[in-house]
Amino acid sequence: MNSKAAIAAAVFAMVSLVPAASSVGGNGYRASIDNQDDPSTNSWSAHCPFTEEIGKIDPIVFFNNQPHPPTHVHIFFGDYIAGGVTSTTTPTQLRNAELIDGEYTTCIGPTLRTPPAGACQTSTRVVCDKSAYWVPQLEDTSVRDPNDPNSPDGWKPIPPAYVLVYYRNELVPADAIDAFDPNLSIVAGSAMAMQPQASWIVKWSCVQARNQSRVGVLMPASCPIGQVQDGENPDVYLRMVITFPNCLDANLRSNGHGMAIPTSDQTAYTTDPQVGGTCPDGFVSIPTIQVGARWNLSVYLQSHRSGQSFDLRDLYLSSDFMGDPVRGHGTWVTRGQSAHADFESGWSDELLAELMHECFHSGPRNCGSIRGGGT
Repeated sequence: MNSKAAIAAAVFAMVSLVPAASSVGGNGYRASIDNQDDPSTNSWSAHCPFTEEIGKIDPIVFFNNQPHPPTHVHIFFGDYIAGGVTSTTTPTQLRNAELIDGEYTTCIGPTLRTPPAGACQTSTRVVCDKSAYWVPQLEDTSVRDPNDPNSPDGWKPIPPAYVLVYYRNELVPADAIDAFDPNLSIVAGSAMAMQPQASWIVKWSCVQARNQSRVGVLMPASCPIGQVQDGENPDVYLRMVITFPNCLDANLRSNGHGMAIPTSDQTAYTTDPQVGGTCPDGFVSIPTIQVGARWNLSVYLQSHRSGQSFDLRDLYLSSDFMGDPVRGHGTWVTRGQSAHADFESGWSDELLAELMHECFHSGPRNCGSIRGGGT
C-alpha cells in the first residue's frame, strides 16, 4: 500500500468510530473550534489530510506548464487520482479516477441520506470528495537546505496537518443557490498580492482547542500557548482560511481542456461591501467554498517556542517570495500576504445535484463531515 492509500485507509477507519454528529473529533479529542465557527444553516464539508504531494504544479494557472512552470511550491489535498495532480490534470480525470490500491480518496465528504450510485460512499453513507485542493507551502526561512528533496525552494517545509473544506450559504438564501459547474477550476486569493488582501477572502488565526486568537489578513507574528480543558487537544495550530467567490458569470463555459476557469470579472463575493449581499445581474449564486488549512506548531515548531508562545516571524508562504528562491534572486513580501488556494472540482453532476438537494434545498441542514464541520 502506498503512502497515499495508507492515509486514506486511516481516515476511512474513523468513519466507523466517529458518527457525523459526534462532538468528538477524529483524533479522539473533543470538538475544537472547527465544530463551532459555522455561521450558516445550510452546508456540507470535506475533511482532507495532507496527501504528501509537494511540487511546483498548477494545472489551473499553468496548464501543461505554459507559458512557464509555476514559480512557487504548492501542497496538495484530496488528490484522488493515481500518481497525483500533474500540470495537465482536469476535472474529468479526477471524476473518472479509480481507487488507489483499493482505497478511497483522502477527502472524506458529508453524510447523505440517499447518495447516488457511484458516489464512492461507505456503509455509513459518507461520500467521497474526488476534488483536488492546493495551497502554497509554509516554509521556515531560518533553516536552509537546498539539497532537501521535500523543499524545492531550499527552505525547511512545515508539513500541514489537514484542510477542512466548507461549502456553505453566505448572505444568500439556500434555496436561491445553484450547483456550480462540475468542471469548475478556480483560484481564490492572489499569489501576486503586493498589499494585504480583503478580509472576506483571507483570514489567518491561531487555534488551540476552542480558542481562536490573532485573527487578521496577515500571518500573525506569534501564536499563544494556553490552557485547555480535559479531553481537548492541547496542540496549537496556525490556520489560513481562503474563501472563494460565491457569484459566477452565468455564461461561464469550459475551455478546450474541459476546465471552467472564470476570469476575475466573472466572479464576485456577496460579502464584498461593493456587491452588497446579492450577486450582480447576469451572475448565479453558488455555494461559498472555504478552504481552511492548518499547520500543527506543537509538532513541527518546537524550536521556535519562546515561553508560552510560538514565534512565527521566520515563517513565510512559498508564494511570498517574488523571484527565484533557488538562486536567491528576488524579494519577500509581507508574511502571508500572498495567501491563496486552488480548487479543481471532482464532484459529478449526480452527486452535486444530491448535495444541493439534501444540504441546501430541503430546509436547514448542515450535512457536515465525519469531523463535524467547520474551517
